[in-house]
Amino acid sequence: MPPLSRRALRKARAVVGTLRHGPRQLLALRLRSAGLVDRGWYELQTRRRWRSDLAAALHYLSHGRRAGLSLHPLLEPEWIAPVGWRARAEPIQTYLGGRSWHAGPHPAFDDATYLAENPRAGAHPGGVLGHFLRYHGADDPLPVPAGTAPTTLRQLRERLDAALGGINAAAEVRGVRTSTGWDLDADAAYVALWSAVQLPIGTDSLLVSIVLPVRNRPEQVRAAVESVQAQTFSGWELLVIDDGSTDSTPDVVAGLAELDPRIRLIRIEPSGASVARNAGLAAARGRFAAFLDSDNAWVPHFLAVTLAAMTTQGLRAAYAVVELRGPAGTRYLAHAGTRADLAFSNHIDLNVFVAELALVHQAGDFDPALRRMIDWDLALRAAALEVPVLLPFVGVHYTDDSGHGDRISVREPSSWGEVVLAKNLVDWAALARSVDQRSEPLTSLVVSVQDEWAHAVTLVDRALAVGEHAASDSDTPNPWTRNVEVVLVDRASRPATTRLLVGRYGADPRVRSTRQPRDGRVALAWCEGLALTTGSVVVLVDAGC
Repeated sequence: MPPLSRRALRKARAVVGTLRHGPRQLLALRLRSAGLVDRGWYELQTRRRWRSDLAAALHYLSHGRRAGLSLHPLLEPEWIAPVGWRARAEPIQTYLGGRSWHAGPHPAFDDATYLAENPRAGAHPGGVLGHFLRYHGADDPLPVPAGTAPTTLRQLRERLDAALGGINAAAEVRGVRTSTGWDLDADAAYVALWSAVQLPIGTDSLLVSIVLPVRNRPEQVRAAVESVQAQTFSGWELLVIDDGSTDSTPDVVAGLAELDPRIRLIRIEPSGASVARNAGLAAARGRFAAFLDSDNAWVPHFLAVTLAAMTTQGLRAAYAVVELRGPAGTRYLAHAGTRADLAFSNHIDLNVFVAELALVHQAGDFDPALRRMIDWDLALRAAALEVPVLLPFVGVHYTDDSGHGDRISVREPSSWGEVVLAKNLVDWAALARSVDQRSEPLTSLVVSVQDEWAHAVTLVDRALAVGEHAASDSDTPNPWTRNVEVVLVDRASRPATTRLLVGRYGADPRVRSTRQPRDGRVALAWCEGLALTTGSVVVLVDAGC
């Protein structure tokens, strides 16, 4: 017997090592040899490179499965073995053993359909799917279940890649917005750079109007006003809007205004922060608008650095860093985000936000109908016109007393955030116009999904079946017997749920889908889904009920 070559010897040693390490390695070898490992697909999910298909398979078996990942676009573990099913083995092994929950490894691949034409496929080491992948190309039709829109592996992969890109983008948006450290040297260098820029100084060169609403906070408002007077830039006017105070607050502001003509007191009946700020904006005369709460204080160089950076770079809206001081220590809010980031959560504090007054007016000023998160609402509307730019220096030191009983964030529920998002993410005017034009006999089913993919599949399949029945029977007045379209709103579900829904319905023209970056309330999902409907009858359903 001739001696083994070095390459053959290395392979033999690898096989012996695999056998020594147990069944996980054996299964990984089987998956690789059967063609059930799509390394590129797995790399998109893990966002890292793998040196071989075997390495990817081993990682999947040891970590990826528990993380909800998929080893191949046509291998969906939760479809094979849904959560709570009696099988305890690895789902792919369960499938290869012929014991999967569904008749196939994926919602777009039906074993029975393929076996009807290829009876020997069941004997393949990679199961029916392994046989298909061995003898068919990416552009061949998949053996989809009855009632499922036809598709190919290439088309499915393109849709799944797009969905995965959306999941990864959402993960970026959900990233941490605050940090426990800040580069003070870089901050000082930035301040020094822009502090050297000459700006118009003096009351005759009004550049910025500062709007400060207050109600019953005499000592706090004095400190806030003094922080404005301490600014190294003096070309400002301060509009203090007293929102119906019943104590000495107006007298304190009036006394300060007597000593400094740049300060103006505007008194209104108690109407809320939005109305108060809008009163200040209406009286403003500066090119820029800045905002300060009565319980906050700027650093002395805030206006000088901000206005120098904005005017020199032609910025219409910008914001600085917030230093948050609380019982748990000091954190810094310094996130350079897009409007998509804003649609997830607000990273722009109103106290460090400066924008052209014309831009604020164009955005519609503050919404008096909102009782909380009015700053987030304005930031979203302003960002739709001009995305604000982060200026990397600390502009305000903020003491986090969110537990204090007189704060709006304590008195009003967080559900106002859903109101803000529904208002800004849906074009309600366009939706209202489209309703008047909906005359086609079409029923739109809007389904909110948050990981209840099995319930969602049941709902959608039944709705589409009803629609098919309606196409052949149009004499009954029941709206459910009209033709049906479905809008799926995925409320930031686990990746497996998103993959399953895209895999089953992505090729069906009767189904539209959208995925939210955050798990909001059902009502918000319905609002976003409603904007995608075209039917004259709309039915709202939550798959979790």
